[in-house]
Amino acid sequence: MNSNNIPAGEFLRYLAETNEVDENNVFDSILKSINDSFFKPKDINYEDLIVHKHIEGFYDIPNELRIKIDEIGYDETPQIIQNIVNYDFKNEFEFNRVDFSNKKVNDAYNEFCNLAKEDIKRCETNESVKKWVKCKKYSNFSEHDSDRCRLATKIYKKLWGHGEKIPAAGVPEIIGNELRQRWSKMAFTYRSSPRPRTTSETMSSFFTMFSNALSLDDKNEKHSLNYYSARDIKKLLSADEKVFDRINKLLENANEFSAMYSSIGNFTLIPMEVVFTNNEKVNFNTRRAKSEIWDFWDLSLILLRDERNFGEEQFKEYVDLFYMNDYVDKERNYEPLPLIPGFTNGYIAYLPEEISLCDSFFKEATKRIKSRGTTMVIALMLKKLKEIANHGNK
Repeated sequence: MNSNNIPAGEFLRYLAETNEVDENNVFDSILKSINDSFFKPKDINYEDLIVHKHIEGFYDIPNELRIKIDEIGYDETPQIIQNIVNYDFKNEFEFNRVDFSNKKVNDAYNEFCNLAKEDIKRCETNESVKKWVKCKKYSNFSEHDSDRCRLATKIYKKLWGHGEKIPAAGVPEIIGNELRQRWSKMAFTYRSSPRPRTTSETMSSFFTMFSNALSLDDKNEKHSLNYYSARDIKKLLSADEKVFDRINKLLENANEFSAMYSSIGNFTLIPMEVVFTNNEKVNFNTRRAKSEIWDFWDLSLILLRDERNFGEEQFKEYVDLFYMNDYVDKERNYEPLPLIPGFTNGYIAYLPEEISLCDSFFKEATKRIKSRGTTMVIALMLKKLKEIANHGNK
């Protein structure tokens, strides 16, 4: 089978699974082919991975190998890697499980869920904005959050030793003594518990800049997008094709960013709470959603850097551990790089007042997400290759 025709979601699931090795598995063959034709010529060797001391089946990536991986650009990778990097986790949309006592009602609900999933997946690659709108359409029947779906959770475990089972409160944990110490140094604590607590997060928001762009459209234009902005965003549910045509015309990069914002390269782990110099302990996710930060990831990194007990070295370690190199300038002591040059001042973000600048943000954010996603997918592949090799040595 041509590797380019392999469904990206299935291949990503295969990479995320642990100790699922099958000598006759077509995915194993494709991965070995990628290793021979792409990784080996670049001196990227999965044998350099280190067996973790405390977490069974978990492999650490040494700094030397991490640097080599990070130097690989998205555009130079094989198509199968690009397909996985581009995989839209909106395709993982999950409906709430409901068991009705009446079998007919239960069957009808399950049929509705299946049809709705197909409705979401039916959107073409260049219709990701429409797919996002459809997810909103079914949001009353789902608590789905792409960065917390089952597939994403397995990926966190594979990359960072994150526990696969999420506690009832929905708070993932970093496990293993070594990783726990690493997070303890960063002062990532939750409530009164001394154990570090983290949660998954989507780094760059789609809604913030998209709704701002719609609000900037000329109200007098036919099919003006202004009508659909901000609090009225759900009106897009009933919008006709001419509205989406106008979105594509004014925001050339919106569809691609809408897909990439719910891809692997835009997901990470963050602390549940942080403490600032005034001893204020706040929920980090809530804090970064406030209007002066607007969920922008460059400002969120500044927020993390200035956390009271974080420290310069811990911030650098966070950036390296979570593959954030595209978001900082290492030559300037890991200074966060602005996503929209000229629109940030310390913690303050100014939303652009021109649609073209909103589209520039979509383009820049997409570029960085693809680059980071490439690093993450390669890391997953190397860990899988190590598993296959160890399985063959048993």
